[in-house]
Amino acid sequence: EDELLDNINYNPVFSFDDKHINHSLLINGRYPNSDNLNEVVINQVAYQKLFEKIHNDPLNIDLSIKHKFESIYVNEYEENITDYFEYNMTIKVVGVVNELTYLNTPKIYYSYSAFENYVQEYQLQNLSTYYDYKITWYDRVMNAENYSIISAYSYSLFLKDFRCRDRLFNESLFTDYSFNSSSLVISNSLIGFLSAAEYALILFLSIGVIGTLLILSIISFTNYSEDRKTSAILTSLGARNSDIENIYVSENLYSGLISLFLSLILSYPLALLVNHLILRYLSIAEIIKIPYLIFRGIPLLYPLLLLVGVFLLVFFATILPIRFSKHRPLSEELKVND
Repeated sequence: EDELLDNINYNPVFSFDDKHINHSLLINGRYPNSDNLNEVVINQVAYQKLFEKIHNDPLNIDLSIKHKFESIYVNEYEENITDYFEYNMTIKVVGVVNELTYLNTPKIYYSYSAFENYVQEYQLQNLSTYYDYKITWYDRVMNAENYSIISAYSYSLFLKDFRCRDRLFNESLFTDYSFNSSSLVISNSLIGFLSAAEYALILFLSIGVIGTLLILSIISFTNYSEDRKTSAILTSLGARNSDIENIYVSENLYSGLISLFLSLILSYPLALLVNHLILRYLSIAEIIKIPYLIFRGIPLLYPLLLLVGVFLLVFFATILPIRFSKHRPLSEELKVND
């Protein structure tokens, strides 16, 4: 049963000749053997869409492309001469190319060189009859007036590698052209998204630190409150307040160090998992990097900073609640739980 595919862009690549193609972009299948209109390659988004539609591997399947375009030519007598361009082609998907999938659209790539040869042979019957010589669609487009709808077209330009970019913008040949990079738009949107996510992470991290402080303070104060009589007895026997405080600091410090140790162990496999998912669905590699070994050029600086942070966090979250709670007379503390 035929399936209708919509929202898939049909884009030209100048040529599938080896000197124009970057073979490292091919991740599955092959490139067309020659410049023809019957073999195409698709990007990963199109591959996924086709797979969901047909529930099978889209490689080597046949697709039917149909397009009809009406062209009206007004002659010197203000008479309309109408011709129709009909493009009916059966194409085979022979390869899949790697592209940035973030905010990308499904694309089918065909040979522009083959299409150019095709339209050079495709004749406008009515216009050719009127002028009594062969006029092809290629001639019609190349000679169209600037205000004509068929003159308002653009080229899709695919650089073979990154080094071609500077040459493109420095060549005087292209001074009359304007360039718009959809990949650059996608990249900028991704950078904006990551910047916003970074601020959000800082906000949530701040909330998490505050919450951790409150939890440690409550635990410390609760432990101290439930054991105030023991603390009072130790004080009456000559124990210093700092010795008693160290007992509670040590308990919470052990808990904090164990939590830090587990966090460092679990963060690495979690980062691997998140990076794998992002690479799979967005084609962005290593977006999460945890500097376990070197941070700002200093070995093991990041774990050491975390360790110092845990010490300070535990110390202040434990000591301060106890200090504020020790305003009751010793006689009252000794009567607790009597």
